[in-house]
Amino acid sequence: MTRLHEYFSENKDRYATIYVEEGVLYVYCYEDNKLVTTVNCIGRSEQYAEDAAENWVNRWGNFV
Repeated sequence: MTRLHEYFSENKDRYATIYVEEGVLYVYCYEDNKLVTTVNCIGRSEQYAEDAAENWVNRWGNFV
């Protein structure tokens, strides 16, 4: 896996990391340094993964 991007909330309690493996993007979403959910972005663009990561750290939408 190769890490592409990281996103952090303002107070750093949430962060998301985007990885790519064999052409598939994954967004790992953390809160208080614990993995909460993983977004599988199969068939989606890098922009989609970036938007998902940004939504996670800003608490926009429902992830769980």
